[in-house]
Amino acid sequence: MNKCNNVTHRYYLGAGKNTSSPIDVTLIGVGGNGSNVLTALARMHYVLVKLGHPGLAVTAYDGDQITPSNCGRQLFSPAELGLNKALCMMTRVNNFFSLHWRGYAHNFDESVWEDYHYTWGECYQIVISCVDSAKARLVVERSLKRRKHGIFLWLDIGNTKSTGQGIIGSIGYRQQPQPPADNIATVERLPTVIDLYPDISEHDSGEEAAPSCSVEEALTRQDLFINKSISTMSMKILFDGIRQGYFDIHGLFLNLVNMQMSPLKVSPDTWQAMGYSYSREQSALKFITFLNDNGISAAKVLDMLKSSSSKSDIMKGFDKLFEKNSSGSLDKAQDPSNDTVGESQ
Repeated sequence: MNKCNNVTHRYYLGAGKNTSSPIDVTLIGVGGNGSNVLTALARMHYVLVKLGHPGLAVTAYDGDQITPSNCGRQLFSPAELGLNKALCMMTRVNNFFSLHWRGYAHNFDESVWEDYHYTWGECYQIVISCVDSAKARLVVERSLKRRKHGIFLWLDIGNTKSTGQGIIGSIGYRQQPQPPADNIATVERLPTVIDLYPDISEHDSGEEAAPSCSVEEALTRQDLFINKSISTMSMKILFDGIRQGYFDIHGLFLNLVNMQMSPLKVSPDTWQAMGYSYSREQSALKFITFLNDNGISAAKVLDMLKSSSSKSDIMKGFDKLFEKNSSGSLDKAQDPSNDTVGESQ
C-alpha cells in the first residue's frame, strides 16, 4: 500500500488478442435498473462503433412479465402489459438501433453458462446484475467464479427507495502494465460488491419483494428517478473505463434525498476502510504461489492443517508474509515459512 497521498491507483483492462470482436455483455435483470441499463448499452454500442471500436454483444435475462405498476417508473408502456421484460426491451432496442442482441424470457442461473465456450481470446467480458436480492447476487458471484477462463468485469447496480450504488469489480486477476508515471500505481483486481459487503445476505429477507399493485404503491417503495439516476451514472463509469482502457473510479454511491453522490475510487486505502484488505489478499496469493512452486498441493496443505502444530507454523509464516507484503517478489529463500513448510512435506 502506497504511503504517498498523491498516488492514483488504476486498474487497466488490456485490449485482448481478439480486438476485432465485440465485448460480450451479460445483463441480468431488465426491470427498473436493467431497462435503463439496456438502453444505455445500446447507446454505448452505437458511439463505440462510430469511434472505431467493435462495440458490444449483449445478452439479457429476465423471467418477469410487465405489470401496470412497471409503467412510468420503468421503461415500459401500457401497450406492453403481459409481455416478458427481456424480450420486450430487447426487441425495442434491436429495432431502434438495428442490432441482433439476444433476450431470454427466464431468470439467470448457474446453468446458463454450462455450455458456454470462451471465444474472446484474452479480452474481458462484462456482467451487469440489476437484481433485487442478496441471494441473486450470490448466485451471480458463484457462477462467475466457476468460469475457468477469461477476466470478468462485474457491475452490480442496486438501490433502496432514494439511495443507490453501482460497483464494478473483477473476477480473475489481470497482470498490469508498467505505470506511466511515478504517481500512478496499479491493482490486479477490483473488489466486487460481495468483497466490500461480505455480510450482504444478513440484510436480505431471503424473499423477492412482492410486485406492487399500482404505480402509487410502487412509488412508495422507490423514487421515480432513482433507477434512471443510479443506472446512468454507473454506465458513465463503465463507458469511461472502456474508452480510457482503465478505471481509476470503479463505483459510486447516490442519495437523492440530499442530492449527494460519492465516487468509489480505485484505492486500497478506501477498500481497507470498508473492511476489504487488498494487501492481505495479495499476500495470500503470494503464499499460494510459493506452495505451488514448491510442489505443495492443496491436499497436502489440508493434511498439514489437521495438525495443530503445523497449522500454527503455517499461520505464523503467513502473518510474517503479510507484514512483508510490500517487499517485492517471493521466492523460496525469501519466504519466512519456508523451513516449517519444507519439513512438513
